[in-house]
Amino acid sequence: MRVEIDKKDLQGKVDELLHKIGERIAEVAREEIVKKNAIATGLLLKSIKVVKRSWKEYEVGSDCPYAPFVEYGTEPHRPPFEAIYNWVRVKIGGTEEEARKIAWKIVKKIEKEGTDPKPFLIPAVMEVFTENVRHS
Repeated sequence: MRVEIDKKDLQGKVDELLHKIGERIAEVAREEIVKKNAIATGLLLKSIKVVKRSWKEYEVGSDCPYAPFVEYGTEPHRPPFEAIYNWVRVKIGGTEEEARKIAWKIVKKIEKEGTDPKPFLIPAVMEVFTENVRHS
């Protein structure tokens, strides 16, 4: 017995399947960001994209500059005050003076302790992988 497979048809099916898997990973990654309350401006949430590299290669990720810091956390370091201040204004609110005080406290804490990871992409890949293994 012999089965012939058309190369173009196979490439199309692989491409379609990988695109669906990539979109599902992106969807779950967004759900993880929401679940872990890692949203202030929505930039990270909106930055999750699926990019086609070839018919057999897709990339799911974020071009948000602070995405790796959310995913992996950070070692103790001095973060830029302005970024923390802006985050406080969006996330917490309050007067300018209150926001500055809170921002300085956060800067000092990060300087001493770093930040905890809030992984969103790795859990998404694992969940989609598990879904697909269960359904195969």
